[in-house]
Amino acid sequence: MRLGLCVSADANPPVLSPDEVDYQDTIDQVFGVSINGEHRAYPLRILILHEMANDVLRGVSFSLAF
Repeated sequence: MRLGLCVSADANPPVLSPDEVDYQDTIDQVFGVSINGEHRAYPLRILILHEMANDVLRGVSFSLAF
């Protein structure tokens, strides 16, 4: 495992458009969230390491637990 690709628990990683992502493979699984027309994908291989993501879409706070 390449630990340099891990996100620390207190990190606030950038949100990238699909065109900007260079580490995601087309066969990677993601959890998708859509709230009021805004969409976000959370890679399963990252959530396996952290088991949880907290985020805000269109002013709605939510948690995603794996």
